[in-house]
Amino acid sequence: MLAQQYNVTISGVGKVNAAIAASQILKFNSDIQLIINIGTVGSCQFPVSSIHRIGKFKDRDYVDNSLGLGHFFEAFNFSDDLQYLKIPHNDEITCASGDTFVNSLNDHNVVDMEAYGIARVCKQYNIPLLSIKYVTDGCELSSGFDWKKALNIAQQSLYEHFIEFENKLEITTQLESVK
Repeated sequence: MLAQQYNVTISGVGKVNAAIAASQILKFNSDIQLIINIGTVGSCQFPVSSIHRIGKFKDRDYVDNSLGLGHFFEAFNFSDDLQYLKIPHNDEITCASGDTFVNSLNDHNVVDMEAYGIARVCKQYNIPLLSIKYVTDGCELSSGFDWKKALNIAQQSLYEHFIEFENKLEITTQLESVK
């Protein structure tokens, strides 16, 4: 499985837990060149069971900038880093992280509870971040129930997607080194 080949860490739910886990990984592993966050999202724009590779992140909990503190909650874009590393992703999608389920229509591409916390830490350490996300729900009143119901399928689908993705990267890297 993946845990034998990679430094796999399960952060738990929420931006704080994710940020702590990412900080611990980067603090004790100075040779890491890329963080890959694999997980689930809700979306009002993309179909359930679709998978997306994302490099842009924002905090959806911080909406009031009346105190002028917006620079602490800036959006993070790793698209240039991912393009440089030749990692395919969709640079039009932004993942908006928050500490609650979204259960109504919103203007976010996809929503989760962890990616922004990881992105914040990756920016601090200057490490690119790629997020591979499976859409479990359509951000409706039943989103929490739908998410829980879809977890087993999401886990298998994400595993298969990652293995296919990894194989393509390996082939691309081998071709690049032959040139």
